[in-house]
Amino acid sequence: MFSEIFRPVCAGCGEDSPEGIFCAECADSLRSLKMFCRTCGHPLNVDALTCGFCPSRRYDRLFTDYLYAPPLKELLKKIKFAYGVRGIFHLGELIKQPESVFSGYDIVTPVPSHYTRKLRRIIHPADVLARHIAGLSGKQSERLIIRRKKTGYQWKLKKKQRIRNVSGAFTLSGECSGKKVLIVDDIYTTGSTVNECAKVLKINGAELVDVYALSCSGYY
Repeated sequence: MFSEIFRPVCAGCGEDSPEGIFCAECADSLRSLKMFCRTCGHPLNVDALTCGFCPSRRYDRLFTDYLYAPPLKELLKKIKFAYGVRGIFHLGELIKQPESVFSGYDIVTPVPSHYTRKLRRIIHPADVLARHIAGLSGKQSERLIIRRKKTGYQWKLKKKQRIRNVSGAFTLSGECSGKKVLIVDDIYTTGSTVNECAKVLKINGAELVDVYALSCSGYY
């Protein structure tokens, strides 16, 4: 009886999936990113030394693994907007970056949610990913950045509106002077949110600020 109620199902299609988050078919359909700007790490359609996003970034380098597309898109939407928890504690298993990428940071910190959204979502994907990455590097995940004002959903806004939406939204809860910091999020879209986080860290003396996002919404 309980095996029928709590049977493991694929977070993408809902079919039985004893293997993990996704069934074999959905796992095979994950769209891995393959080419990146060699300077800032932004996903591109072609190999390039620099890209159009390089001049506006406040962080040093971006690392990301997947295109924000089904089935990963469906999984993250269920977690954020439908109270879904299936697969969230295994999000770290989807990370494709080699462990060596995460070894040089002093602090691993998630992009923060406002407390009102944390109450609704219960579990924030960026927190889970940050804890997993911190574990790989032998560090503790630290909530160094605080969202001090509630902002509108970024996905509903155009690029210029996104920048204004998060302007001044973040502050720090700890010390980052001279530190190498990795910001972690589940989705990277225009970079407005992580840029604002990186700006606060750099103003407060961070030596290096990189970003890891599990997925990116497209090529630029």
